[in-house]
Amino acid sequence: MGLAAVVAILLPAASMEAQAQLVSLATQSLAEDSSGFLWLGTQDGLNRWDSYQLTSFHHDAANSTSLPDSWISAL
Repeated sequence: MGLAAVVAILLPAASMEAQAQLVSLATQSLAEDSSGFLWLGTQDGLNRWDSYQLTSFHHDAANSTSLPDSWISAL
């Protein structure tokens, strides 16, 4: 089973738009934390699914507290 299928199964409440966005961003890795958030590492940043909405985090060269890189290959 491909990662795109896993995203669709794990995020059934997500809009089709959110699922398509994650698939198009080439999801590389996923993990669930102790709070139940689902984290997805993509080629364009880190995404957090909280069962209601998708929040994206990206590298920002002007912000020293942002991700060091937007390519997330492992969590």
